[in-house]
Amino acid sequence: MQTQSLHKIQGKLVQFITAPESVLKNPQSRKLHAFIKPSQTLTPEERVDIYANMYFFRLLEGLKKDFPGIHLFVGNDAFHNLVTDYLITHPPTHFSIRYAGQSFPEFLKKHRNKKNGPFLPDLALFEWDLAESFDAPDGTVLTKKDLSRLKPKQWAGFIPSLTPSLQLFSSFYDIAFLHKTLLNTKKTSFIKKEKERIFTRIWRKKLKVVYHPIDKLEYGLLKQIQKGKSFATLCEWLAGQTDPHKAVPLMAGFMQTWLKQGLLYVF
Repeated sequence: MQTQSLHKIQGKLVQFITAPESVLKNPQSRKLHAFIKPSQTLTPEERVDIYANMYFFRLLEGLKKDFPGIHLFVGNDAFHNLVTDYLITHPPTHFSIRYAGQSFPEFLKKHRNKKNGPFLPDLALFEWDLAESFDAPDGTVLTKKDLSRLKPKQWAGFIPSLTPSLQLFSSFYDIAFLHKTLLNTKKTSFIKKEKERIFTRIWRKKLKVVYHPIDKLEYGLLKQIQKGKSFATLCEWLAGQTDPHKAVPLMAGFMQTWLKQGLLYVF
């Protein structure tokens, strides 16, 4: 048997294990004989094919957990084929399986399966946002006592800080309703496209990810906060979106809601 460096052997094994086609059907699989011995019952190709199958099914199970709504909607067999197509065009590039599905929402925009559910890319993005929210770093939740330390002159320059787990989602489909229906009933549910966007905020409460519908005004305001705008600038932005005389009371109302729900973090 020809002697090869461990690094080269590992590289060749990775190519066979992660290849789209089965090791047994790979025309290059005879090359495995140069560094893989047969067992009493299996050829070198059959031995490596076991690892190739394990690799794929580990990714498949991981993607099922990341996109349970997609899995429930299309069904087990269709999801299997969907993941096969996805991994051919988007093989994992990160050492952690956690990021294997990061291109899945974008992939679904062009996939033929979209014809059966035009909202599937948005559903995938929603589920990815849920995962991102769960994995976000912790922080210290802001309280009314913290805000009471601000002097009147400091409010204009005060820059609110949001929980890192906050994800802002929008779609012309009621994706939150679809997701909840799929997971609670395990039944396929179709939703129609709306004339206006539906806005949702997603965040983590302790170890539980929750989501809540919001209006366009709150969505836009949270976007402004994510850009690092000061309290004065936020009030000015609100004045441009609604009755200027209601801007400050509106801002105060939003602040109270966010405090109660743990969306604001210590500045």
